[in-house]
Amino acid sequence: MKSHGSLALVFILLFWALTPWHLIAFNIGTTAIATASTESANPLYVDLRVGLEHESETFDLDCELSFDTSGTYKAPYFGDYFGDFSVDIQRAGFSYNKDEWAVILGYTPLKDMVESPYSLFQNASGLPALGIEVRYEDDGFFYRDRWILLNKDLKTTLYTSSDRNIGSLSEDMDIYDDRGAVLRTYGIKKGNIRFGYQDSVLFTDEFFDFNYFANPIPSIFSQYIAKAPGRPWSRTEGDHNTIMGFFADYSDYYHYVYAQILVDDLNTNRFLNPSGPQSPDKIAWSIGGHKKSLLGTFGLYHAGATKYTFESAVGKYYSYTLYPGSVVLWKDTESPILVEDNMLGYLHGENNISFLGTWKGGLGNIDLGASLELSISGSKSPANPWHEYDNIDEEGRRTRLLDDPVLEKKIVLDLESGLALGKLYFGIAGKIGYVANRLKVVAVSISDEDGNAQPIFEPSNESGFIGEISIFGRYIL
Repeated sequence: MKSHGSLALVFILLFWALTPWHLIAFNIGTTAIATASTESANPLYVDLRVGLEHESETFDLDCELSFDTSGTYKAPYFGDYFGDFSVDIQRAGFSYNKDEWAVILGYTPLKDMVESPYSLFQNASGLPALGIEVRYEDDGFFYRDRWILLNKDLKTTLYTSSDRNIGSLSEDMDIYDDRGAVLRTYGIKKGNIRFGYQDSVLFTDEFFDFNYFANPIPSIFSQYIAKAPGRPWSRTEGDHNTIMGFFADYSDYYHYVYAQILVDDLNTNRFLNPSGPQSPDKIAWSIGGHKKSLLGTFGLYHAGATKYTFESAVGKYYSYTLYPGSVVLWKDTESPILVEDNMLGYLHGENNISFLGTWKGGLGNIDLGASLELSISGSKSPANPWHEYDNIDEEGRRTRLLDDPVLEKKIVLDLESGLALGKLYFGIAGKIGYVANRLKVVAVSISDEDGNAQPIFEPSNESGFIGEISIFGRYIL
């Protein structure tokens, strides 16, 4: 079977590479990457990619498949047919652009409004997600509306919580509920300045909600109006996580600066009912920018998020994440989902502060880049509300940030260079750094209240060197 997989892979690559797609106005790109890394499941792996792209005045099409042996998830693709290669979709979408309007459909990368590696509402790593986006922009106003399908008809043995049986609650609190999200931005612009309001909602029990997608009213109002009792449209099913925030930015040829804030929850009782029950503020922030100069483009960024930000508050799995769990199960093998690969919003997630400096430049036809990042994290619980607690405890009722007994500290230097030779592009990239008290997956007991058995991430006693080197080549027909 593995030999069949190798032959199939070779056939696919040759077919895409040798077919004269350029005769019908398509561009075909093939990329090969060889990597040695201390951070991947397999320390040595390859990543082969094949993509097709078409651009016109009104219609764009872009798709790319990847075949890699990194071992991130242990289950083989389509049995053993492709051998050690895991097959995945990197991009697969198309767009129609006409005047002020654009419609984008397909499996497209997440992209926030601000130009930042620390964007808050959509993960800046460019992770792909299936959905529909509608955009409108004129001289003074812009609007974006994106629906994302998060999960539908999940296999019932996929996550750790699949074996729970907590009385009558087990039917009502199911990790396998369908999930979807809608992210909207409304904004105005004047000259080089933009100001925008951002609004997101993540919902359960259905993967698409037309009311949220088509209704420009902020989601917090749509959510509670739809569930108001005693009305003809009252609904009882579904837990929803509504998030709001703002951004402002300035850009010209040489400069770009921005500020962004995300509000998951605010403790309004400190003002409205000081003697009543309190809750933690769940907020995230990001600020930074870049500047062009004769020596290259320099960037500086900072972001952070308080503990419990992006989490759901009860047993329903509506955390602001791409996936409803933290660890994938296959047979007897567990594969943790890295926080950076799971967050729908800020890539480092809750209970974190990070600082990043970047530089991009060139020498002739050689591209150069470098970055240095310092990131500090406490415990994180992407899929389990309130971490190890059944519900919010008295200690958790205050706003918390990096107050864990032990914290993960990570510093990483990233270097990259590339050389263009006609249709060929060669490059080398590397990382070197150190992590102290690395975040590790920790099991929690199943709660009698919500049945959530999803593991959490906590700083550990493990520390070590971070090293990675990649050699890559890309050819475009």
